Parts: sequence; structure tokens; C-alpha cells
Amino acid sequence: IEKKEIAEEPIETTEELTLKDVIESQTKGQEEAKINKRKEELENINKNYEEALQKYLGNSTKAGGDGFGSSGQGGNGFGGGIVKSPEWFRYKRSLENAIRQGWNWHDNSSNLVATVSMKISPTGALSGIRLAKSSGNDMYDDSILRAVSKASPVPVAPSHIYPDFKHIEIDFRPE
Repeated sequence: IEKKEIAEEPIETTEELTLKDVIESQTKGQEEAKINKRKEELENINKNYEEALQKYLGNSTKAGGDGFGSSGQGGNGFGGGIVKSPEWFRYKRSLENAIRQGWNWHDNSSNLVATVSMKISPTGALSGIRLAKSSGNDMYDDSILRAVSKASPVPVAPSHIYPDFKHIEIDFRPE
């Protein structure tokens, strides 16, 4: 039978255990403090994210500016929170430019606003052009209606976004 030597480990005294326990306890406390701080930071980030998302989705009128409501135009904020594609915004911009390009008002300092309503066919033809909201100035309103009528046909909308543009309203302000 072989004899194996067993290494004896030194026995720690009560004093050494206490010092070791204190160090471990301090380290553990520091780690817990770091974890709690990080949790608090994440909670603040989530809170800020939720507030920003709420503004973007239109649940708050604090979003500001002119937005697009569920019918497609007007209001404060961002409307009903419907997400539109970049293509939708590009078409909207090109449509407004095409309609407005033939219109000019001689007094850019006037504070007039008129809203025109119209229908757009799949081929870009405008119809049903009417004043949805008068500016109170007949000459101003008539100049807008003439310019909109002359703008037909407008650029054709891509088929997948056309339903959003079948019937539109556009505000006209002298600029």
C-alpha cells in the first residue's frame, strides 16, 4: 500500500475570517450599488423612450407643428400615429409642389389662409376642386382655385399609396 501525503491547509483564525468577510461584504455591496445604479439609468432611458414614442404616435399634442391626422391633413401633433413610408412623403411633397407651382399671391406679408379640397384620379386628373375653407378674401380664394384647376393632371401616385391621396385638402398661405 502506498502512502499518500495529505497537504494540510492552514486553519484560519476567527480574526482572519472576520476581515475576509468584511472585504467580501464591501465588494458585494459595491457591486450591488453598481447594479442598482444601472437599473435606475435603464428605467430613466425607458421612461424617456416611452415619452418620445407617445409624442411621435400622436397621443400628445405637445408634439407641435402641423401634422397629418387620420383623414390625411391638419391638426396638431402627428395625428393618429400612422407610420407612412418615405415614398409617401416624397409623393406628397411632389404633389403639393405640382399644385402650388402655378400659384402666386402678390402680397406675401398678408396673413391669409385658404383650404382647397379636391379629388385625384389614378391617372392624376383633378376633379371636385372646391374651397373647403375661405380666407375671407374673394380675390385670394379665386386665384388659388384657378391655379389648382390649371395644375391638372398632377404626378401619378404609386398604386399602393394612391388610396391616401384620392381626396386631399391643401392649405394655401402666401409665401
